[in-house]
Parts: sequence; structure tokens; C-alpha cells
Amino acid sequence: MNETVDRVMEVAVYANLAEVSRSLGEYRKCKEYLDKAPATSIETGNRAGEASCHGNLGVLFHSLGDKVKAKEHYEESLAISSEIFQRKFEAANYHRLRGTRVSRPR
Repeated sequence: MNETVDRVMEVAVYANLAEVSRSLGEYRKCKEYLDKAPATSIETGNRAGEASCHGNLGVLFHSLGDKVKAKEHYEESLAISSEIFQRKFEAANYHRLRGTRVSRPR
């Protein structure tokens, strides 16, 4: 394998480790893995991976109750997804963004 392919796989491994950590409630560890992935995606020109990383960070922050940070990452993922015509990611981000709405007091 060449180095770029190895680096792309590295991003996938970080994402998988992050998801396992999140599902176990190990949010700090999850964020550590997710913080590594976007830089690697950018270095390799993997825009789909970058979009996925931001989406995953959005999911993490949403799990932690931080809707503002979740929204920021979902919007970044959406922008990249739109740019590279990844309709599946776009749809997922529109759906996720619905969950970041803050309820107005009655």
C-alpha cells in the first residue's frame, strides 16, 4: 500500500476507535481520537474523510449536550459534503442539524 492509502485507513481506524469509546461513555478518549482524524484527512486531501470527521465530532458534542458545538461541526461537514457532492453525508447532516435546535421557553 502507498502512504496515502495508509493515512486514509488511519482516519477510518480513528473514527472506529472514537465510536467505540463514545458508546462506552469514554467521551474524553473519543474526542482524542476524533481530534487526530481531521488533520490526517486534510493532509491526504481526503475531503470525504474530513466531512465524516466533522460529522463524528458533531455526534460527540451532541452526546455531551453541547448543541452549539455540535451544530458547528455538522455545518462544516455539510459544507464539505455539498462541495464534493456527497449526497448521503449531506442528508445525514441535515437530519443531525434538526436535533441541534434549541427549544424556546414557553
